[in-house]
Amino acid sequence: MTSYPRRPTFCQVSPPIPTAFSDSGCALRRGGSAVCNDRVVAPRVLIVDDHDGYRSLARELLTSEGLDVVGEAPDAHTAAERTRDLHPDVVLVDVHLAHENGFEVAEQLTRLPVAPVVVLISSRDPADFADRLPGAAVGFIRKDELSADSIRELIG
Repeated sequence: MTSYPRRPTFCQVSPPIPTAFSDSGCALRRGGSAVCNDRVVAPRVLIVDDHDGYRSLARELLTSEGLDVVGEAPDAHTAAERTRDLHPDVVLVDVHLAHENGFEVAEQLTRLPVAPVVVLISSRDPADFADRLPGAAVGFIRKDELSADSIRELIG
């Protein structure tokens, strides 16, 4: 796992508000959860990967470890659409999507009006992408090291 300077994360209330600048009753807690209106809210995660099987396994793993996986996307178009609709706190983006560049997808997502925190994922070593990191992402996690704890460590 490789981390970079943090960006503000979002507490899911209506409408989503950057917790770093909010006095709306929301506060970011260590570990990536938030307290909104006196209740703890797990980080909301969107998984962007072109392999159905990996998305399914990642969803199952992260959900079992207490994260709220709000959606999945196989490509950039669907990722942008689901990010706008679902307002995830964190979007995991595979560096190697079938016909798209994960680094470019990360850039697009961070330019949305309510931008999520983006974490890049890959089965390859981060050293393979040293010239491209950090880019728009707050960090990088190898797919075989993905866990709720590794995500919380990057965003918390």
